[in-house]
Amino acid sequence: MYLDAFCTFLVKFTKLFAKFRGMTGYKSHLFVCTASPDKPGKCGHKNSDKMRMKLKETCRDAFGKDVRVSSSGCLGYCEQGIACVVYSEAQPAKWYLNMKDDDHDIIFNAVKSTLPQK
Repeated sequence: MYLDAFCTFLVKFTKLFAKFRGMTGYKSHLFVCTASPDKPGKCGHKNSDKMRMKLKETCRDAFGKDVRVSSSGCLGYCEQGIACVVYSEAQPAKWYLNMKDDDHDIIFNAVKSTLPQK
């Protein structure tokens, strides 16, 4: 009985979530941790905002409004270099750790791979 109710809830939630995701209009959303630029060892101190700005510019030029690039608070992996995560309509979330501020091409290609080929 409880399992049936839970399954019904899960189906309704999944449909609602899928509808909500489609409302954003983005095919991919990239988050770059820019937390704590004043604290050594944190992503923000490793020039992550420089990386985010470069990615924002290149993604806007290449993909228009299909991709959103945002800064995020701490993602919990600062000790492993700059942390990024790509959410996509087509694929599960994919995390990128151990990034450096000049690794924007790796992240750009990761975002590109989430989009339908034209």
